[in-house]
Amino acid sequence: LNGPAGPKPVVGQGHEMECPM
Repeated sequence: LNGPAGPKPVVGQGHEMECPM
């Protein structure tokens, strides 16, 4: 995963499934 889970990640980073919001 790229970056910490919390803020809405950029679509395409690959972790939108982990932290959609």
